[in-house]
Amino acid sequence: MGFRDLRDFNLAMLAKQGWRMLQDHDSLLSKCFKVRYFPRYTFLEAKESPGCSYVWISLVAALPILKSGYCWRVGNGSSMGDKWIPNYPTNKVLHPIHEPVDEMAVVSKLIDLELHVWRGDMIMTLFHRDDAAAITKIPLSRRAVSDSIIWLHNKNGTFSFKSTYKVARRMRECNLVKRKIIIDDKCHIYTREVESVTHALWGCAAVQDVWAGSIPKLQKGFSAFSDFMQLMEHLVVRLSTDEMKLFLVQCWLIWNQHNCVLYGGQLKHPTSLNKRAEEFLEKFKQAQVSLDSSLREQTMGDAWQLPPSMEYKLNFDVAIFSSLEKSGIGTIIRNDKGEVMAGMFAIGSKVDTSEEAELLVCRRSIEFAVDSGFTRLEIEGDNSNVMQAISSDMANYSFLGNVVDDIRHLMSGLQWASPSKIRRGGNKVAHVLAQHARHIDYDLYWLEDSSPPALEALY
Repeated sequence: MGFRDLRDFNLAMLAKQGWRMLQDHDSLLSKCFKVRYFPRYTFLEAKESPGCSYVWISLVAALPILKSGYCWRVGNGSSMGDKWIPNYPTNKVLHPIHEPVDEMAVVSKLIDLELHVWRGDMIMTLFHRDDAAAITKIPLSRRAVSDSIIWLHNKNGTFSFKSTYKVARRMRECNLVKRKIIIDDKCHIYTREVESVTHALWGCAAVQDVWAGSIPKLQKGFSAFSDFMQLMEHLVVRLSTDEMKLFLVQCWLIWNQHNCVLYGGQLKHPTSLNKRAEEFLEKFKQAQVSLDSSLREQTMGDAWQLPPSMEYKLNFDVAIFSSLEKSGIGTIIRNDKGEVMAGMFAIGSKVDTSEEAELLVCRRSIEFAVDSGFTRLEIEGDNSNVMQAISSDMANYSFLGNVVDDIRHLMSGLQWASPSKIRRGGNKVAHVLAQHARHIDYDLYWLEDSSPPALEALY
């Protein structure tokens, strides 16, 4: 079956039962255990108690796995736990709140429930700037929805046994002997210390010489970490994207050196490893530029197609401007003759991933179409994951699930809607509009006409 550790297998099975208790409070199992063991708080806060049953002891043993993998998805903010910030170290507020308030009680007060947006001024006042930036980036639903718990270790937010087993494996001591990577558990360079992934890549004295010759933020980063995940959480909030790439390349080279020494090779000088890391990263960047150029050439032949007779086609796209800390939105609606009926290019908020950006732009584009009076739409975007998500009937439990549900709700209100994926070449006009948003200070809309950027892309 592919399971290599029976203890972790059993913990994953127990965590599955615990997840059911978290999701279904009305089940007989949940009601019985709540009355007996946690009448005043939630299952996540439960502990062993004197005279408790063996079943309860077993469930409590799986709680650390659930605590490491769950996160709240913000709805109205009225019933939140302490883990509610996705794509953020520990998923919690990292810095002390400026005013003595209950963080979990204050989440609902941070949301303007009429406009369904964050209260930016209040958030900036209460929280440290890093926490505030992470909070304001959480996408909110346009509808009144309740808070829910999602599973972080699955892309769609659903709990799965396979991902839980992997979490259980990672949470155990990351010892290379137990993983049968090495036979002796002592460091092959300094034999007094126990070998582990963290020691091999960070803690070993020989490795510290390598980091001491790297970028300043890594030179000053020597601290004790219990596992590699803790080290990554420490670095991800301190390093820029390029610095993190350099760190990962350097880790790869250090691991190669570890294997080389293990099988009789020579220890390389730290300076040479640092130089090789910079060279490898530069080659990677050059390869990415070549890849982008070839992809653009491939998509030039893709053509936009007319919508069915008497229908309209909406195309949307997004451009992310990381250096400007904003994104650009491009939307165009054409009829069955190819004539432009409406369009916009607008400024969007800063986002971290293209999928999040595309979903937010898709929602805003359909809202624009509805406000403009269109009721029959063929909707095209060039992100396959986004188009698949809004086309599916399956519930979406990811942290972007509220946005997906908003889009489905908007489409259900139209007389006819047909979402489909198009390649970049056929989405050229929307892409040009999104790129042009870099140069504007306010949103622009038009009806039955074309803006100059759209005209250049159309003709």
